[in-house]
Amino acid sequence: MVVVQKPTETLPKLIHFALPGILLLVMLISAVLVSHTVHLTRKAVGELQALEKQRNALDVEWSQLLLEQSTLGSFREIENKAKGELKMAVPEAHQVVTVKP
Repeated sequence: MVVVQKPTETLPKLIHFALPGILLLVMLISAVLVSHTVHLTRKAVGELQALEKQRNALDVEWSQLLLEQSTLGSFREIENKAKGELKMAVPEAHQVVTVKP
């Protein structure tokens, strides 16, 4: 009589015991990468907020400069009309008279 031996199943046992460890390792790597991504995202959001604050400050400054430019432009226009059409001029120092009450 011939006895047939069953082949030993070492490979399935190895997979059975190693698979949870491999999955745990993959899960830990995934958790570290998620944490790193959250850190980078928060850092980028902070930089974005700083740049938006800087942009708002520059917008305010730009608006003030435009207002100043329009104000100076209107004074310049008035001065040019006064000199050209009305033949007015800025008085010299000896022509200025100060009146005291």
